[in-house]
Amino acid sequence: MLARSTVSVATSTRRWWGLSSRQLKTLKRIIILEGWTNSIGKEALREVGDAYREMLGEMLCYALEHRASQSTLHRIFYNRFREEYPWLPTRIIKGCYRDAIRRARSFKKLKKKDKRKEIGLR
Repeated sequence: MLARSTVSVATSTRRWWGLSSRQLKTLKRIIILEGWTNSIGKEALREVGDAYREMLGEMLCYALEHRASQSTLHRIFYNRFREEYPWLPTRIIKGCYRDAIRRARSFKKLKKKDKRKEIGLR
């Protein structure tokens, strides 16, 4: 039986490298999907969300630690995640490393702003 349902998948990154405990932050993204689905569909969405969260965490930590580019993340992680998650569409994996690069750049930019504030620059 199909029923109207809402499934939310939260992706978060809990650890940022190089931060003091005062600066430790959690980045959270919530995706809400509404539609007609059954329990199998809900489980499939949950599995995709869990896989995305795991991939994003690894890629983001690597990108921050090694100052990696999108092509570097693709070279290092794409084949591994294709083997680990063969059921996952390619666009999910590619979107994940693009997301990791965007988050890493944003983090670095905000970190620079904090340093500027400490020395009195705006």
